[in-house]
Amino acid sequence: MEQRAAVTKLLDLMAEEILLLEEFGSREEMVRSCVRQNNWSELNLTIQQLSPLAEKIEAVERLRDEAFTALKTGYGESEDASFYHVVFHLPDRERDISVELYRKLKMAALRIQSITLCIDSYVRTVSGTVRQILEEIFPYQKGKIYSKHGGAMDIQAEPMVLNTSL
Repeated sequence: MEQRAAVTKLLDLMAEEILLLEEFGSREEMVRSCVRQNNWSELNLTIQQLSPLAEKIEAVERLRDEAFTALKTGYGESEDASFYHVVFHLPDRERDISVELYRKLKMAALRIQSITLCIDSYVRTVSGTVRQILEEIFPYQKGKIYSKHGGAMDIQAEPMVLNTSL
């Protein structure tokens, strides 16, 4: 009966984590939209909402890992046993449910990873483009400027061309 309770706890935690990850993914979609639309005030609010949600996900993940470890121990499996190896011990119905939840969990995590990579790629592309444009407009600010003593120095003012032949 103790194993049954461990399985139920694991399945409940997996379902809860899936819901939290899906909500996190939706909020990340909002972040991506805000970044593309340059809506900085909405972006700030959305990012503030992500932090407590991430903490909840982390707490549920920790509990889920503990439940899975207890299940592994209960079935006499080694510490490094895979999920599929452990759920092999479950009755058919519970095995099917756990495998389905595991797939959903993986898909939710991959979705978040994909959205995060899209945001990162977009921001890197935009910042690289802006940097190239600024280098074309202000070519004297390319790279580092060195003083006559050989140390790097900040650019203080825009250079001025003085026509001394007038």
